Amino acid sequence: DGSVLLGNGFIKLDRCDVNGAIHVSKYVDISGIGTVVKKDIIALGQGVAAGSDVVRLAGGIGEVRGSIYSAGDIRIDDLVQGSVSLPGTAANSVAVGNGGRVQGSVVSSGTVVVTGSGAIDGTTTRNFTGLAPLPAPRVPDWTDIGYPRPSAWSGYTVIPWPTTTSSCNIGTSNAFWDSLATRSATVGNIVVDARACGAAGLDFQNNIRNIELSANITFIAWKFNVDKLVATTNSAVTRYLWFMVPDNYNDVGTDGKPTPTCPATPNPSTPVGTVLLTNEANIAGTIAAMAYTPCKIISNRNFWRG
Repeated sequence: DGSVLLGNGFIKLDRCDVNGAIHVSKYVDISGIGTVVKKDIIALGQGVAAGSDVVRLAGGIGEVRGSIYSAGDIRIDDLVQGSVSLPGTAANSVAVGNGGRVQGSVVSSGTVVVTGSGAIDGTTTRNFTGLAPLPAPRVPDWTDIGYPRPSAWSGYTVIPWPTTTSSCNIGTSNAFWDSLATRSATVGNIVVDARACGAAGLDFQNNIRNIELSANITFIAWKFNVDKLVATTNSAVTRYLWFMVPDNYNDVGTDGKPTPTCPATPNPSTPVGTVLLTNEANIAGTIAAMAYTPCKIISNRNFWRG
């Protein structure tokens, strides 16, 4: 719903929408059918081999509604409503073809090649030497959040997950999960401490019941598998739904950077510390959801708000 900022990484999109901008240190590869980026794309091309595309729009019917800024080769086979700027070297190229179209202007430090049904509506400038270098992505500083905190969570009631009476695998019948909606209405904001669920963490299965929030709820666990989650509220007041893997595997104090061990057991593909969002997560417009982990977040086919 917002922007994607990657201080040390690349982005590959296939049939996705980004309502904000994309700003990455490496490259942007957009393929598939109908991907839409509603603001600008900025890619610095770090680590990209000479002659390889730093920005590649290859879907055929995708759309970038902003402009594109790339420090290396650009290939456009989609619609770009804004302009294109390539502040690289004379060896770099902007290639527009296969139905690609730039409605604004194109300025390149090297060549501009238009082939087939490709089109540029605005002006075209080649071998331009006055383009300013692109800024690096400004990724917010890491915030250490360990648990338990040195001081209590003000305004929150801590409730341990009762592992002896309620499974950490949450399906169609889980008394503790079902009680949380009522508890949020009666006690207010809640911290659910599920660390006792161990390395496997909390597993939200595909037959889990919906949850309605009357207050904020934070879940603390060593891992989350969210196969399904439908969360609503009973008022127009914004509620917060947080899923947090504490950053205190090896931390002593606050060092301002993630320092996990993220062990590979019990499942190497989703190690301890992972937040896996798969299949179906529908978060109501009155809820801001946050996934926090010093390890890895994997998201697939979700409507995740926050």
